[in-house]
Amino acid sequence: KKFDAARNDVYFQGKPSTGFTMSSGDSFRIGQTTFLIQDVDSSAVLVGKKFGDFKLLKSLGVGVLGPFFGAINSKGTQQVTVKIIDDVIVGSEGARLEEAGKIFVSKRPACVAMHFDAGQADGLWYVVREYVQGTPLSKAIETQTKMTPPKAQEIIVHTARLLQELHSLGLCHGNLKPSNIITRLGTVRLIDPAMGCAVARKLTRNDLPQ
Repeated sequence: KKFDAARNDVYFQGKPSTGFTMSSGDSFRIGQTTFLIQDVDSSAVLVGKKFGDFKLLKSLGVGVLGPFFGAINSKGTQQVTVKIIDDVIVGSEGARLEEAGKIFVSKRPACVAMHFDAGQADGLWYVVREYVQGTPLSKAIETQTKMTPPKAQEIIVHTARLLQELHSLGLCHGNLKPSNIITRLGTVRLIDPAMGCAVARKLTRNDLPQ
């Protein structure tokens, strides 16, 4: 952000300055006071907010689609994951996103984490899905020194069958990557779909993370 100093006793990176552009990790001094610029997790302000019947408990991180949270239902009996989909991803595709969400909620295909709710609250698009236990394929690749060809083939075949089931419902995953392939006790589950091909196409544009 741009900071215009109105006084001569402003120092940026140890040198007198009347204006400078700051980024995370930079420091500046006004008089005898030194300030350090640090990033702030803006998604943390959503903790405690309710989306449908589910209250956000803690931030779990930020993915390509947006931040995601651990949440619980109003009765305190069901723990889930809530994904807030970034407005940049949704764009003008809100209607298609909502339609895809309804299909995921109503059909609840076993190939992906079960979806319990999807919609919009206070201008924010959200998806509530099952918390899937297991090991992301990305982590398995990092921690294993070598994956045997039969094991790799097993995961590939299972993933292909899951995608085929999803496509038979007229849906596509659109966000397939090792971190969204969960393995557990010889089974494979998919998580974090892009909620519709129209949204998925935006995820493959060159100007967005892949």
